[in-house]
Order: sequence, then C-alpha cells, then structure tokens
Amino acid sequence: MTFVLDTHTLVWFLEDAPQLPKAIRAILKDRHHKLVIPSIILAELKFLAAKGKTAVSVAQVLAAMERDSRCVVYPLDG
Repeated sequence: MTFVLDTHTLVWFLEDAPQLPKAIRAILKDRHHKLVIPSIILAELKFLAAKGKTAVSVAQVLAAMERDSRCVVYPLDG
C-alpha cells in the first residue's frame, strides 16, 4: 500500500515523538508500504528548522530516503 506523508507525520516519526500514534508508527516501519513525500514538505522543513521548531533538517530527510528505497519525493508541479 502507498501512503502520502505530511510534515507533522514525517517530523514526529524522525524525532520519535510521542505525539505520533502507534498505528501510524507501525505503518511507517512496515517495509511493505511505499512512502510518498510531497516536495512541499522539504520546503516546510527548511522553514521549521530555520525557526527552531524542529531539529529535523532537509539533509536528514534526504539521507534517510537514500537508505530507504520505499520513499519517493513527488514534485510540486502543475
């Protein structure tokens, strides 16, 4: 199954935050699911990191994606 992530879900997963429901965490850890990351999330992460709202960086996300073939970034286009 394919899941499209949003910014909070991705940040909470990478931060291992308690706000992320256990069911969602299980889905994200399941190696059988494809994970779609809309490109706008990368822009939002850059903004949040610059404001000090998260320790997760775009570089961290890209590095994690390189290690996980289930992840794909969808472009923001017409």
